Amino acid sequence: MLLGGVALAIACGRRVELETESKPVFEAGAGGSGIVDAEVERILPDGPVPIVEDAGLSLEAGDGCAARPSGCPSTTDFPCGLTEWFSKVVSTCRERAGCIEGFLTIELAGEGCASQIGMTHVNRRFVECLLDELQYERCPCAPGVETIYLGPEC
Repeated sequence: MLLGGVALAIACGRRVELETESKPVFEAGAGGSGIVDAEVERILPDGPVPIVEDAGLSLEAGDGCAARPSGCPSTTDFPCGLTEWFSKVVSTCRERAGCIEGFLTIELAGEGCASQIGMTHVNRRFVECLLDELQYERCPCAPGVETIYLGPEC
């Protein structure tokens, strides 16, 4: 009975922790702060993002997709840290390539490996960096396409 009470207390504590993590905090100014749970409007491209045909991504590179180590940060509760992984990769490549603009799409296939890259304003150095960063790691997420806004004109 005592063990059941301890397990329940731990489980409830985790629920509170998860609910708290989902709300962004902002500075209210003049020594105050608060919590906001507002919708954020995503910036989307006007049409399809063209695929970079010669990007060089392959699900078969190395020992294949399933054998690649996970490159995305994950937790027990949320094994798919896709947003964090892509954010890290884009930041690294932005530093290497310089000015990038427009939209980027990254398609995940198989066991969570990047299979296609699309860009509205192709920057070769950025694409080469993406290839270096995405080719040998994976993120255990469902297949799909992620669209990332890189910014306005440089």
